[in-house]
Amino acid sequence: DLEEVRAAIKRMANGKAPGPSGVTSDAFRAMIWSEPDPEKAELNNDAEFLCDYVTETLRLFWLGELDIEMWKEGTLSPVPKKGNLSLPNN
Repeated sequence: DLEEVRAAIKRMANGKAPGPSGVTSDAFRAMIWSEPDPEKAELNNDAEFLCDYVTETLRLFWLGELDIEMWKEGTLSPVPKKGNLSLPNN
């Protein structure tokens, strides 16, 4: 549901590389930001729209009514940890 999606976006790790879409978790979190001041509540419309959109997209995908090819692919990137980076074993 909507609150589960909002909570999952808030729990995403900071500073991680984006997936194939190019959207980072930091960008998602910034988009669901919610204005706590009731007098500025109209600022929440974009956050609610995004959460509604993500929730509905996930629901349709889960039910098999929406097929997103990008979600079926992954990218592996080797990350060297130490030593001479010109050596394939490192």
